[in-house]
Amino acid sequence: MNENLHTLAASYAIDALDPADRDAFEAHLADCAECRDEVASLALAVEELAASHEVMPPTSLRSSVMAQIERTAQVPPLLTPRPRLPRRARRRLRPLQRPRAPRLPATCATPVSRGDPAPRAHHAPAHRDGGGSPHPSPR
Repeated sequence: MNENLHTLAASYAIDALDPADRDAFEAHLADCAECRDEVASLALAVEELAASHEVMPPTSLRSSVMAQIERTAQVPPLLTPRPRLPRRARRRLRPLQRPRAPRLPATCATPVSRGDPAPRAHHAPAHRDGGGSPHPSPR
């Protein structure tokens, strides 16, 4: 970083300062009217120089560039192999890689027995009398 910020006005005007010097000079500009005036006059000179050296590209440039693009074969992207993670890291990532079906709490599971002939009370079919109650209706 430059110690004498007053010497950075020209470099600042042509955007040639590194980020640290630019930040320091911009903070300095807030307090130094002399540097603000110098940067303003240099900015005008930079604009005039840029305008006086403006060069138009030849009209054939676009067509020659487009023709070269059409003739150039496109190369597929190079794929670099992924580094193999240590076993401990792979084990930690495994649950994130393969989603599994959610586990149901024990209260949601319905026990099924092949030899149980009696239906469960909460799964009893509707009775013949048309009511939905598992208890017989009094007659």
